[in-house]
Amino acid sequence: LKKVLPLLKDTARIDCFNALSYEYILSGKKDLAEYYADLAYEDSKKRNYIQGIAISFSRKSYIARKFYDDFVISEQMAKASLRWFEQTADNREYDNTYNYLMDALFAQSKFEEAMQYLEERYSNAMQSGDTLKILKALHRIFAISRLSKKNKKSFLFTQQAYDLALKANNKIWIANSLYNMAQLYMLVEDYPTALFYFRKVI
Repeated sequence: LKKVLPLLKDTARIDCFNALSYEYILSGKKDLAEYYADLAYEDSKKRNYIQGIAISFSRKSYIARKFYDDFVISEQMAKASLRWFEQTADNREYDNTYNYLMDALFAQSKFEEAMQYLEERYSNAMQSGDTLKILKALHRIFAISRLSKKNKKSFLFTQQAYDLALKANNKIWIANSLYNMAQLYMLVEDYPTALFYFRKVI
C-alpha cells in the first residue's frame, strides 16, 4: 500500500489512506492508524468524497475501541460513519461499522437501543433473504434477550437461528446456536441438558 500510494490520485489515494489505517490498527500501531484515518477524513472533506468520510469515521470507531477501550467515542464515530453510509450506495465497510456500534452499545449496557438497531437489521436481512445477515442479527438479539433475562424469548430466537442454520447446512452457525442453547439451560440450572448441548457443539 505504501509503495503504490505516491502513484495514486483523488479518491484512490483516499481509499489507500483508509486501507493503511486499517492495516496499522491490525498491527497495533495506534499513531499511524490515527494519522492515516485523519488524512483520509481531511482529504475526503475537501473532495466531498462521502464514502471516504464514512470509512474514516469507521476507522476512528475501531481505533477508539481497540486502543483506548473508549466505547462512548467508538459509538459516536460508528453512528457518524453509518449516517454517511446512508448517503452512498457503496457500503463495503457498512457491516464492520455496524459491528463496532453493536459492540459499543453492548459494552455500555445500552440494550434497548441496540435492540432497535438489530430489529431493523433483522427486518432488512429478511427482506433481502440474506441468510448470514439473518443469523448474525438473531445471534445478537439472542444475546440481548439473555442478558435482559428474557429466557423465553432467548429460546425462541436461538431455536429460529438453529433451524435456519440447519436448513443452510452452515456448521459454524449450527454450533453457535447449540452453544447458545447450552448457555440458556445453564441459566435455568438444567445442567444435564446444558451438557447435552455442549457435547453436540463439540
